[in-house]
Amino acid sequence: MKNLSITERANELSFDIDISNEIEFLRILRQTDSQIFAGYLRFPGLKDDIFIQNLFKAYKILFQKLIQSKRNKKQIKIIFTGAGTSGRLSMLAAELFKDDYERILGYNPLDFLIAGSNLALIKAQEGAEDDPLMGIKELENKIQNLDYILIGITCGFSANYVGGQLYKTVIEDKQNAFLIGFNPLDFARKIKPENWDKSFFDTINTIKNKENFTPLNPVIGPEPITGSTRMKSGTTTKIITDSLLYLVLESLKNNNPYKNYNEFKERFLKLLTEYYCAYDNVYKNIDNLAKLIKNAGTILRNYGNIYYLGESFAGQLGIIDASECPPTYGAGYHDVRGFMKNGWADFCSSAQDLSHIDNLYDISFNNLKNIIAKNHNDYIIFITGTAEYFNRNKDLFSSLKNIKKILLTDTNIDNIGEYDFVLNNCHDIKDIPIFTSIATKLIFNAITTFAHVFKGKVYKNRMIDLRISNNKLYYRSINIIKDIVDTDEQTAELSILKAIYDTDSLTDSILKAPISKHILISTDKEKVIPTALLLATGEFDLKKAKQKLKEIPIIRNIIEIIS
Repeated sequence: MKNLSITERANELSFDIDISNEIEFLRILRQTDSQIFAGYLRFPGLKDDIFIQNLFKAYKILFQKLIQSKRNKKQIKIIFTGAGTSGRLSMLAAELFKDDYERILGYNPLDFLIAGSNLALIKAQEGAEDDPLMGIKELENKIQNLDYILIGITCGFSANYVGGQLYKTVIEDKQNAFLIGFNPLDFARKIKPENWDKSFFDTINTIKNKENFTPLNPVIGPEPITGSTRMKSGTTTKIITDSLLYLVLESLKNNNPYKNYNEFKERFLKLLTEYYCAYDNVYKNIDNLAKLIKNAGTILRNYGNIYYLGESFAGQLGIIDASECPPTYGAGYHDVRGFMKNGWADFCSSAQDLSHIDNLYDISFNNLKNIIAKNHNDYIIFITGTAEYFNRNKDLFSSLKNIKKILLTDTNIDNIGEYDFVLNNCHDIKDIPIFTSIATKLIFNAITTFAHVFKGKVYKNRMIDLRISNNKLYYRSINIIKDIVDTDEQTAELSILKAIYDTDSLTDSILKAPISKHILISTDKEKVIPTALLLATGEFDLKKAKQKLKEIPIIRNIIEIIS
């Protein structure tokens, strides 16, 4: 396991997650999520000085640059950027604090980029995270000769889209860059993209000793579902971005920056304690949450759909959680969806309304009404912070079947009706929901992760039905097959290509094609990895493998029968 990316390792705590009932499943998540706060093995975590010192450095840079901007009446950009989950969380960070920063500075300095453009906020765009040149081009279009600070997010240090932007920012533009991820720097991916002469590892080695580069990389351990960085890594990303922006905002409001490291450390650790309370409150409700996730799993296994409805951060997180299911589990794009009343205006106010693209991008309540009218086997999860919001939309909610209501609040509300899950005592700071939003994310991750595990999308604790939408997932798929079937890399890759191209006989043109072509062809293919797993055993040809998967959907049961 030497120098194997920690975000790609299997977590020993979740080895039997695929054969666990709903209570056991939540106990496993409770243990793996605790590593966010406790740390992992010998590596520095969120509570260690080496991380907090870098966070303090980032805080000082942000505060000083923004104060200078205000004094000189000259705008500066703070750009969050990432691919997949990291890009969606970049959007959330920019959206959550934009009004507060604008009130103080007279303009909003917060902005974001996501690999694949804003289309990727709803649906992953194939190969986008592997393109550093596009990352550089989009960054140039965004900054338009302004001073800027880049906050790159790539949980496993693998997204070359971000790598290109880091190189431009630190080396070419001499601007400040922070990098959020959850590996040691020397664990960065060493595979070069097709259109760039540097791997992410090469970029890190070039910039790591530069004064204008600051890594923010606590190690929090492997994900409960191997490689699913939407979970722990996504949660920790949100903790870091929200804490950093809040601490800077607090100092700007009071015109009183933290003058020394110890003072800053004490304040950050207090915030971390509140985050831990939010985590603890979720898992204190384990019995009620178990009922919720079991219902969701049953609906999804029976080919129903799961819909999130919400306002504010809860609605945004619901849409994001839904958007991450297809690339993670090979789920259908309509299996899990999120909706907000006014669609894009509520979800991302700085983005163009994309509802005209197709039905998947229409995230308004009006579209939900049309969908519900055609489907009856659905599970609708309504999330709110107030009873008043429910009352404003009661005509819609009263017409929905099987509605499950989650109340998220830090106040006592009377006459709220019957709720399936109530979360409280997350003491957010005034109007900024930095703690409740973490709890919400943990709940959503639990709902959709259990539902897909229950549907047979996971072998032990590994995703085995993911969509190969980028370079990272292509190589991850090879490693999945190597490990499960105990075969060599060549056999694993050839099995994947047979499944992608739907043939038992690979031609020279297929074998010589670039990986980007394999990714493009595999985009809309169903059950590529499960099929390849069976091919790699040597016990099946393509036709027999597909037939066996129809008979026995859970791959672990097939593997154990033939082994």
